Amino acid sequence: MKKYIAIVFKLFILLLVPLTTWSQDFDRNVVKLNLTGLLFNNYEIQYERAISKSISLTLSGRLQPYGKIPAISTVEGLIDDPEIVSEIENFRLGNTVLTSELRFYLGKHPGPRGFYIAPFARLSNISAGYDEFLLEVESNDGNQNTKSIDFKGDIRGLTGGLMLGSQWKLGKSVYLDWWIIGASFGSSSGLVEAISALSQDEQDFIRQELSDLEIPFLEYNVEVNNSGAKLNFNGPFATLRAGITLGIGF
Repeated sequence: MKKYIAIVFKLFILLLVPLTTWSQDFDRNVVKLNLTGLLFNNYEIQYERAISKSISLTLSGRLQPYGKIPAISTVEGLIDDPEIVSEIENFRLGNTVLTSELRFYLGKHPGPRGFYIAPFARLSNISAGYDEFLLEVESNDGNQNTKSIDFKGDIRGLTGGLMLGSQWKLGKSVYLDWWIIGASFGSSSGLVEAISALSQDEQDFIRQELSDLEIPFLEYNVEVNNSGAKLNFNGPFATLRAGITLGIGF
């Protein structure tokens, strides 16, 4: 993944070198903010660099700070079950995403505007957690024991895909970019971990529960000891893209 980031960075450094043979009748650069993502506590900035009159390259970075599910109050308002609401409040989520596109504009206007087709590559890192998960274990003597455990996990995915979109120039230097729809597919690896002192009964229970999981298309292994539990996994990974961005051209 570090090699992929280094290649993308070097490519954009080369693109920043002025090419004096280009025409000056359109903006070569557009810096944009994803407006749709702000509604979900996602902060994403995209830089677009035109490399010809109908082709451009983009690089975007997205950050969602680790914390409660975005717009959780709206979700809770649609649910009547207090137990489900409590579970949602204990769930934590965050992510960082790096995406690079090669855009092909199909319109007659020169520069980065009009309908486009964009193959893209995406590097994703997702963090998720669950606070105070109640573990109910029946011991060998028949007693029911309850214990609270915090779970946390990370998923890393590398995908490639295709997006359709359209970009308009609203004024002298203002751009509106509509990411109509995009999807990517690739591979992922991850780790889910719970760190807590565990009795032998608790270890046996967690080991059995995790071993009995039936997760389609994933390969995983389970490690449980007196200090906690780990679930390592790898398998396919997919993402979807859509949104509206507003930017400044220069």
